[in-house]
Amino acid sequence: MEILTGFFYNISAFVVILSVIVFVHEFGHYFIAKISGVKIEQFSIGFGKEIFGVNDKSGTRWKFCALPFGGYVKMFGDIDPASAPDSEKIKAFTEDEKKVAFHTKSLPIKSAVVFAGPAANFILAIVIMTFVFSTKGKPVEIPPKINEVYENSPAQKAGIMVGDIIKKADGKDIGEFADFRAVESLSTESPVNIAVERNGEIKEFSITPAMRQRQDMFGNDIMAPFFGIEAEELLMPARLSVVSSGSAAEKAGLMSGDLITEIEGIKINSFSDLQQFIAGNKEETIQIVFERDGVVNTTFATPTVHERTDSEGNVVKFQILGVSAENPYIEKVGIFSAFKSSIVTTYDISAGTLKAIGQMFTGQRSPTDISGPIGIAKYSGQSAKRGLDTILWFIVVLSINLGLVNLFPIPLLDGGHLMYYAVEAVRGKPLADKVQQIGFKIGIALVGTLFIFAIVNDLYKLL
Repeated sequence: MEILTGFFYNISAFVVILSVIVFVHEFGHYFIAKISGVKIEQFSIGFGKEIFGVNDKSGTRWKFCALPFGGYVKMFGDIDPASAPDSEKIKAFTEDEKKVAFHTKSLPIKSAVVFAGPAANFILAIVIMTFVFSTKGKPVEIPPKINEVYENSPAQKAGIMVGDIIKKADGKDIGEFADFRAVESLSTESPVNIAVERNGEIKEFSITPAMRQRQDMFGNDIMAPFFGIEAEELLMPARLSVVSSGSAAEKAGLMSGDLITEIEGIKINSFSDLQQFIAGNKEETIQIVFERDGVVNTTFATPTVHERTDSEGNVVKFQILGVSAENPYIEKVGIFSAFKSSIVTTYDISAGTLKAIGQMFTGQRSPTDISGPIGIAKYSGQSAKRGLDTILWFIVVLSINLGLVNLFPIPLLDGGHLMYYAVEAVRGKPLADKVQQIGFKIGIALVGTLFIFAIVNDLYKLL
């Protein structure tokens, strides 16, 4: 019963969150088309059979369909929701019909209508982040000066020392420690070049990241690249914000708000200390000393053992306690500063996504990282359970990725239409309908294959 309830909860959250993002995307198309004099026949959230809908005064059918995996705006003159043109049908239009048809508009107008969808997704992300940063605050800028290098970590083995100031990482200038974290998060198990300033001199090192267990924004235990360095301000106490359901920590009686102070008699000064101890544990039950409401308590936990396969095909064991801590270093900023930070963050997320996709094509990152509708539904449910802040951040990331992916030059996607218009601008005339239709079929095959692959990935992760 609990599994069934969780399933419907995830699906409900998925439908609501995706519908918001899709609505904003399609409204971008709708708005620019409308002010450009294009007649809109249908505005649909989802595909397939219509569940419900209404007609507005202009004759547009606003509807919600059975398959909530996207949406479309069907404009006058389109053959189908993909906005495929029909030259013979367009030639037969009356003068009045040509005035309101999409495909008879100028190239700049058609391009603006198509680009408006992805642009709306980026705008949504920027608006949400501006609101959050100006009301709740944003992470403080922390200098990239190294305060701690973990024992036997990749950074220590490479020669990195406490007091070094990171200047470059993977060819990127590092202005604050968050810039380094962004590079670290996108690293694979391949060497990364790091340039640091030490005693006024620039020294270069090559660090090969290790993979360590950590928790993502939803509290899921994942394997992530680990260099083994910290900035002083990033050393946060081991105060638990999330204790995963069914985890070793929950079974040991640990709760959100508990402050872990010792493990096996070893003092724990930060959450990073806790992570390091668990990573080095030899599959044994450990004694944990923690504070709750000012009272010191002791419990015992046995971290669960998991396995993964590294890039060389070796099976590697790792242990999970099932806890996470929140970053307490947040500062409130004015709306203009929040707006600027939102634009920078949107760019960083977009660049990170493109780099991750590139790593998949070069074999540096596994294609199994791709999530499909099942994975998104799972994350939707988890974000809903963790509160409004997590929901908003999930919408931001998903909206940016939807906008970005839609700009890929694949027929069927917005980027495919823009590619056709670019060819038309160079040739002075559009591609033949037959050529465009072949392109759309190829696009359907590519998107369909990726969709199926993503679903298989999701199912594999559930096993």
